[in-house]
Amino acid sequence: MTRKRLAVAARGSAGCLFLAVVLAVVVTGGIGAILSLGGGSGPETSRPAPSPEPKERPRAREDAGTVYANLVNGRPGAGGSGNLAGAYYRDGRFFLATVGHVATVPGGQMFDYQAGRPVGTVAYTTADAAGRDQGDGAALVDIGTGALPPLLRIATTDAVVPGAPAPIPSLATVSAAFTDGVLPSGTVACHSSFFSDSPTFAQGHGYRCGTLASDCPVSATECWFRGTAPFVASGDSGGPVWRPRPDGTVDLLGFVRHQAGNQTLIGFTPASAYSRHDWTSGVAPDFPAGPGGSFVTAPGAPPDVKATQSGPGRAEATWRASPAHPADPVMEYRILVDGRQMAVTPPAVFRAQFAMKLPTGPHQLVVQAVDRWGVARSSAATAVA
Repeated sequence: MTRKRLAVAARGSAGCLFLAVVLAVVVTGGIGAILSLGGGSGPETSRPAPSPEPKERPRAREDAGTVYANLVNGRPGAGGSGNLAGAYYRDGRFFLATVGHVATVPGGQMFDYQAGRPVGTVAYTTADAAGRDQGDGAALVDIGTGALPPLLRIATTDAVVPGAPAPIPSLATVSAAFTDGVLPSGTVACHSSFFSDSPTFAQGHGYRCGTLASDCPVSATECWFRGTAPFVASGDSGGPVWRPRPDGTVDLLGFVRHQAGNQTLIGFTPASAYSRHDWTSGVAPDFPAGPGGSFVTAPGAPPDVKATQSGPGRAEATWRASPAHPADPVMEYRILVDGRQMAVTPPAVFRAQFAMKLPTGPHQLVVQAVDRWGVARSSAATAVA
């Protein structure tokens, strides 16, 4: 099988395309419970409950997504260009991920040509002296200590994916990264690219979808998926590989590495390789060696939502703490009835009481876990007055 790298040569000193749009992301899932509510008047909350603005953002939400960048200030002749994507967290710092032949030189700068600014420093790479991928074929570009949101730029418009119940927002919430188990053959998978000359961008709205060509175990250094030509092209290297979830979010599977099969087959580095790899070489000065870190994912929906009648005309909602990545903690929980916000609790409080007069009939109670970016994950309960 002939493999081809998917980066392209830099035009001038650097070339890239960076697109960023601010989107409000709210995802609703379902956990059933029954609540009987009596009469009452006026909302009573754990604390005043106006619809709050998201907390102070350490980094602009526009910084999320996929950047097309070139290597500059690197080793003469090393080259390197491609997509950078995902939010990776290690040792208190944030990184964008790509593959080795895109970010080839430890300490080199990746430069966003269109925005006219450096993106970050190549901190880790598996590329050899000739700029070729070795082993896991991974690289991480350091962008500093300012937090990155658990969002992924996947398209220039909402993505319509086969089998998905609804379009996926172009700036999608990342619910999980592939770090365990096996991705079975036939799994729907998509890849994104923001290189302006790539058919993926120019004709495919920044993304293409296909299916895994074979099983992909978590221990693999490279996995493969296929689609209809032109499924992949030069300039797609480093683009995120993802799959849709029924709730409108995505799982991050890996990053584009090779093409084969006359532009119908893509080899990608699995997301698991980035935290598994033992960085004993290809490490820039002042960065720790060895394995470590993980991709930032959004908090999970609040588990075990329960609703009870706590007294005449009074209701109580309880839940357990949402699972959350240490770099993207829950900042507050919001409790809504029929879309009306009734209470807000701090992240360590998992109970809220309120009084409310409801007409007879079913009502929806929702508990939302909200992070600093305003990304909300929800569990719903059925309330019956």
